Amino acid sequence: MKKIFVFALFGVLAVTIAACGGQTPTPTPTPQPEPTAEPVEEPTAVPEEPTEEPAAADETPAEPIIGVAPVDSAKVTFENEQWAVAVEGNLPDGCTEIGEISQSVEGSVIKVEVSTTRPADMMCTQAIVPFSETVVLETADMPNGEYTVEVNGVAAAEPVVLGEEHMPEAAADITGIVWQWTEFQDTAGENNITVDNPENYTVTFLPDNQVSIQADCNQVGGSYTLDGSSLTIQLGPSTMAFCGEESLDQQFLEKLGFVATYVMDGDNLVMNLQADA
Repeated sequence: MKKIFVFALFGVLAVTIAACGGQTPTPTPTPQPEPTAEPVEEPTAVPEEPTEEPAAADETPAEPIIGVAPVDSAKVTFENEQWAVAVEGNLPDGCTEIGEISQSVEGSVIKVEVSTTRPADMMCTQAIVPFSETVVLETADMPNGEYTVEVNGVAAAEPVVLGEEHMPEAAADITGIVWQWTEFQDTAGENNITVDNPENYTVTFLPDNQVSIQADCNQVGGSYTLDGSSLTIQLGPSTMAFCGEESLDQQFLEKLGFVATYVMDGDNLVMNLQADA
């Protein structure tokens, strides 16, 4: 009984083996890869450049051109108890006008600055335009004394004299009198002259606007112009004698040629010279 049992087990094993090796297995199909869709490129959006708006026109007017007035002459006047300076000159074109006028004092010099103004963006006629301005001088708070007036660097011939004892009087009759030269006073006090023999240096203003001058040993003729306190002397023919090394004849004549104004100091005639004399 043991043999049968063993055999039976063997037979079962054989059958089992036969069943495994006798049939051909059905091949499993290899999965094919699905076709891959090619990527479609979508158009890239291009950013729009910002549109620049045209700049608005600058409506702010250009600053005017400021300059200095070209002055040809300056004359000091005294009217209604006020000192003033009459200024004349020529502007360079038809657009330029007189601008601000300022005044300052430096020592014994009154400086007047006259400016001009001109539009920066305007076409102008290139023609010289004469101008005249009368500037009242601010002398109320100034110390007494004698002052020179300069307008844009041009000096007036007549001085400004402040103080009651220096105020110009009404024009006196100076004609027909023999005036003797006694002294010369420099405003800086550096070139003062005292005349030892004043009878040798005389001036006589004749009624016909002629002047007779004795300059030491020489006789001189000429003419004069008198307008209020303004006085000018034009020297004429002269003798040419040599009066000696100590003579003041040449200095006397030179200073008479620069006389600009006069005032009366009591019985004395005081003749003031031009600022640049």
